[in-house]
Amino acid sequence: MLLPVYVALLVALVFYAILPIIGGYLARNQWRRFRQRLVELHPAPLLELGAWATRPVTEEAWLEGDRRFFGSLEAIEGDERIWMRGAALTATIDLGRAPLYLLASETRNEYEPERPELVRRLSWSKVRVFPEGAKLFVGGAVRIEGGKAVFREKPGQSLIVVSYAGSEENLLERLVSGGRRDNEYWNALSRVSLALGIGILTIFLSLVWKADYFPTVIFLSVLVTLFPVLALMPPGLPFFFLYLHFWKRGLAARTRRDLLRLPSTGMGEGRGGASDHSGREAEATRHDRAAMVSTLLSALCLALSVTINFILAFLLWRVF
Repeated sequence: MLLPVYVALLVALVFYAILPIIGGYLARNQWRRFRQRLVELHPAPLLELGAWATRPVTEEAWLEGDRRFFGSLEAIEGDERIWMRGAALTATIDLGRAPLYLLASETRNEYEPERPELVRRLSWSKVRVFPEGAKLFVGGAVRIEGGKAVFREKPGQSLIVVSYAGSEENLLERLVSGGRRDNEYWNALSRVSLALGIGILTIFLSLVWKADYFPTVIFLSVLVTLFPVLALMPPGLPFFFLYLHFWKRGLAARTRRDLLRLPSTGMGEGRGGASDHSGREAEATRHDRAAMVSTLLSALCLALSVTINFILAFLLWRVF
């Protein structure tokens, strides 16, 4: 007689837990690759005309290794390419398969992991307005085409294109600290999954309601359907706020860990200074552990908020 409850639990497990977790993992992994690629590009040389000036104009070939380039938007060519002017030369960026990252201006004097300026990731096909003269950074593989340098995606060498404001001196730190989401598990896939789960369970409950099941079985199935809402109701609501608190602490700890593990110089030029690598690594490890603890505590608080409200609602049903 508990079959409807088991079916509701199975649907809830898939749409309320498994699919959002998969979406969160994919989102987190995407931004992790972005941050790792930035660190890989850090030691890459700046693009210079001498790298291909002696080659025939008709020759088309990839330059060895990655290159970095700072400049501003000069023109847009067709649907997939933009021209970028630097201090001494002009390069083309092929955005056919590479996303465009946007970073706002940094106005704070020092980094605050609790309030990073988040990086936005856009498909170039969705960009409608892009002002001429916008500051750009590009890093990745360069192909010489007709005597011109073209930054393009290459297997194993993903292209990073960033539109930014502010100084280049701390650009690497700003991108690494902002290259993540406030909560990776609240994304497009999780929102669609929750909506689908509620819709499917609502239809299922309408069928169960017409069948010959005990009212308690139907009520338990309703509670399972309302799992996403239960966390936002008293008396479990304080645990939901604790979940948000610990999640933010974990995010700040992960951000600080990544910043501590950065190379001693930023992506811009002219920033120097040696650092105690072993001390920084020890501090980064401490923040890594703090992030893990905070994440576990946040998950525990979220589970408690749902469980407390579920049990209380069931007890009230049995009493009244």
